[in-house]
Amino acid sequence: MNILLLIPIVIIGLPIIGAIFQAIATARDKRNLPPPGQLTDAGAHRLHLHVTGTDTGKPAVILEAGMASFSSNFVWVQQELEQVTRVVAYDRAGLGWSDSGPKPRDAQRSATPRTIPAVSSRAHAEREIPRRCASRFQKPIRIGPLQ
Repeated sequence: MNILLLIPIVIIGLPIIGAIFQAIATARDKRNLPPPGQLTDAGAHRLHLHVTGTDTGKPAVILEAGMASFSSNFVWVQQELEQVTRVVAYDRAGLGWSDSGPKPRDAQRSATPRTIPAVSSRAHAEREIPRRCASRFQKPIRIGPLQ
């Protein structure tokens, strides 16, 4: 077979094979790995919330993973905190088990739905969203990782 004929076949065929493999793997993961929490209506999309602990009268702790991470990264933190207060770990739109949400996914849009007075713990590299939320709603929010 001529090598010039083989190059376009590989260039076209490999992405198609990769897309098919990804679709099969995604369907299998959705079937085998259900969300630990619940999908909650957020208007145009659903957000995954994993709520644990009991309402003790103390502020709820909202756990939001940084960068392109998701709620399951906080499982050990959540297990400790749920002993003293209500804890909500959630996946931002388009991450983890949450549906894709409206775009652009910037700090201003991410801060918009937050109206709960709570203590927020975020990965250290992404403190902009809680800051915008605090300035927008003027609710008490601790910015920074829990220690």
